[in-house]
Amino acid sequence: MWLNHLTLRNFRNYIDLEVQFPDSVNLLVGSNAQGKTNLLEAIYFTSTAKSHRTNSDRELVHHDSDWFFLQAKISVNLINDSSIKDKSTLQKNQAAVQEELTVEASYQAPTQKRFKLNGYLLPRLSEWVGQFQVVFFSPESLILVKGSPGDRRRFLDQLICQVNPFYLNQLQRYQSSLRQRNELLKQIRQQQQSTDLLKVWDELLVEDGVYITQTRASVLRQLQKFSQDYHSQLTQSTETLYICYCPSLESESEIEKTDDQSRNHLCLGDHFRLKLQKSLSSDIVYGSTSVGPHRDEFKLLIQPTTLGGTKREVKLYGSQGQQRTVVLSLKLGEVELIHNQTGNSPVVLLDDVLSELDDIRSRLLFGTFQKLGTQTFITATKEEDWVSSLPAKFSRHYRRIVVEQGKIVA
Repeated sequence: MWLNHLTLRNFRNYIDLEVQFPDSVNLLVGSNAQGKTNLLEAIYFTSTAKSHRTNSDRELVHHDSDWFFLQAKISVNLINDSSIKDKSTLQKNQAAVQEELTVEASYQAPTQKRFKLNGYLLPRLSEWVGQFQVVFFSPESLILVKGSPGDRRRFLDQLICQVNPFYLNQLQRYQSSLRQRNELLKQIRQQQQSTDLLKVWDELLVEDGVYITQTRASVLRQLQKFSQDYHSQLTQSTETLYICYCPSLESESEIEKTDDQSRNHLCLGDHFRLKLQKSLSSDIVYGSTSVGPHRDEFKLLIQPTTLGGTKREVKLYGSQGQQRTVVLSLKLGEVELIHNQTGNSPVVLLDDVLSELDDIRSRLLFGTFQKLGTQTFITATKEEDWVSSLPAKFSRHYRRIVVEQGKIVA
């Protein structure tokens, strides 16, 4: 996957900008508060329909306006190249298996958002998310370790949405049913409605909740597989990384206890119904649903490879260095998983992370990007910081983009 061209209008401090990205490595250089991160944020928004910094779309609009517009032209593989054994054949016929897509996002205050694919308005967000995959890495990514269960759920859901075109629709249906059930619980508490009305919402929660739980479990197993390998390289095989899924519906061992997926679905569905019934009294008191995927968590643990080493949760017992290593391993695993599932390498956005990387991390990070053919966007206040932070073979070929007051000046 390759971002060829980006247009920003009235986005953050950019009034009108069009820029092409022909190179695999794009270095955004400039002083603080000039717009480097805003440019990465625009790329991120064209992929996810969200900002990585705020939940308010209004904050993304230039202060002199009440709307913004983003357009990205991207090249994508039409087939999964991970399934092709003869890579030379793929390279010779690259033009035949690639196409350029145009994705557009616009916002009009106070709430209207519109999304287009190749000029056609898409009625559902689920048809747009996943067309353009990105992985974002910044110092704030430590929230994956230090943050709340909600922070980790958002990371996981976003990853799944990029590789599974059906997941977002199921997630939105679940969240809608959850809101309706919670509202009904409040009305029951006030003796305005009967508990009999809960049955329809319970069944909708079960239907979508089981799918969400099983999908999360599957993706986390894959993410652990890829991330473990990178973590082993980063720690020189002295530690092993584990991702422990803690679903609200059931333990991971119960989810995996049978290879019969339809039977497993029924077992988990029955268990969900039972937990909803058992929690009904307290749910009415609090006016909210206490069980379901909206209460899921996954924990990150590391185990020394020495004999007798025990698993410890990184959030509670990991040093600052160990936490950074785990986050970097997860991000590299995310890149690998997206490439494996879609046949396209995601565009990688690195915001102010050069200072976080030592020689070992730098070699692994950029060696992975080189292996997968990943297009990378990097921010730095000084070009020398970039050049000095990497081995010569990685810093020799790149495009230098100077950002100043919301404009590209060089």
